[in-house]
Amino acid sequence: MKKKVLTKVCCLFGCSLLLTIFAAGDTVYAAQETVPVKSIPGLSGRDLEAWAQAGKQQPETWGSEEEGPQGPQTPEISELEGVPMKIKLKKPVLKAASKPDGVIKISWKKVKNAAEYTLYRSTSKEGGFQQIYHTKTGSGSFLDKNRDIGKPYYYKMTIYSKGRTAKADSKAVKGCPLGKAELTGISNLDGSQKLVLHWKPVKGADSYQVLRKDGSGNYQAIASVSGKKTTYTDSGRNGGTAYTYKVYAKDAKEGRGSHSSPKSQMAIDKNKKMIALTYDDGPSAHTPTVLKALKKYGVHATFFVVGSSVGRYPDSIRQEAIQGCEIGNHTYSHNNLSRLGAAQVQQALARTNEAVQRYTGTKVRLMRPPYGSFSKANSVAVGMPAIFWSIDTMDWKTRSTSATIACVKREAYDGAIVLMHDLHQPTAAAADAVVKYLKDAGYQMVTVSEMAAYRGGLVNGKSYYNFRR
Repeated sequence: MKKKVLTKVCCLFGCSLLLTIFAAGDTVYAAQETVPVKSIPGLSGRDLEAWAQAGKQQPETWGSEEEGPQGPQTPEISELEGVPMKIKLKKPVLKAASKPDGVIKISWKKVKNAAEYTLYRSTSKEGGFQQIYHTKTGSGSFLDKNRDIGKPYYYKMTIYSKGRTAKADSKAVKGCPLGKAELTGISNLDGSQKLVLHWKPVKGADSYQVLRKDGSGNYQAIASVSGKKTTYTDSGRNGGTAYTYKVYAKDAKEGRGSHSSPKSQMAIDKNKKMIALTYDDGPSAHTPTVLKALKKYGVHATFFVVGSSVGRYPDSIRQEAIQGCEIGNHTYSHNNLSRLGAAQVQQALARTNEAVQRYTGTKVRLMRPPYGSFSKANSVAVGMPAIFWSIDTMDWKTRSTSATIACVKREAYDGAIVLMHDLHQPTAAAADAVVKYLKDAGYQMVTVSEMAAYRGGLVNGKSYYNFRR
């Protein structure tokens, strides 16, 4: 009967546990002879002894010599009271992704049998990790704020089972806060119906997301660009329509940096009508009224500014540049150039160029001589294209809003350069009606340089009155 009982016990446990079974009276005893540690997962030698003792306390489980084992009544190992199980934990997996404003998001998934999660950070992958977060929840994330932009950080996580009888460590992962992208310019001179965006590189960027504002005022993603590039061409745009863009940097873990400030530009269709509105003698207290009308309809104009007025109205001069308008040179003190020598001409222009550069960061490339007074000698001295006009609204003389509007309606044509003055209130008041009329008539209102780019270009020292096709 002893041999029979031994056979039954071995079969029950797949012959992975060798026991000597003997009986004393009504009690069945089990003693361990040979137990490889790996023979029963989760039980050590001490645990096996406890298991054997558990058998002593439940003789009915094994049965008497006459009855034999009871089969289904045999307890599972995990059900034996007081017998600890050895728990194995899988390594946690971390993901570190950049968020705007110097934040790194570290996320992880719940690990089976893990009761505690401790997160560590270091500036070196090799060591120096310090605890920054501890939780007893499962799946989760942590926002590591106020990190230095462009600086790499490393993260590790240690997890523990209940009672800390087991633990596991993650691999170190790298996170780097991405900086704010900066759009440096949008060119509409690189091809008909094309807008070419340029931005500064962002350290740590794996790619860039380009967004364009739609008709509802929402920004939609239109392209993802490799982190090695800092330019994107948006083709197939409608000529005469202004488009607004933003860009942000992305990392390989779906993280991102802050959006760039929005920047707008008007697309140009070389096959559609164009006209250049120009305003002289500003900036002035009335310039914002003109800018408001231009922005309302998404069009451009060229402002030939007097250098001595630039510092008096810095907000207006900056807004001209922000809206994509062109800023030209109208000398520093509205000088009559035909009465000045070459050195004096150059000085009058240089001071204005410096003032514009100081307040807008843009370089002046055009000039217009006050009173239209210009000589051959001047053309050499100025070193820039001289822009005149083909339509004089006479606003400087009439000081009439209605007369200015009527003149534009009567004389506008494709390729014309229109002369007006934002120094005068009636002219500024006419801006909205002038722009609306030309827009409805199918004109693209462009800067002088934009029109010239599609109508033969500009040459330094040469005079221009219009850009007919």
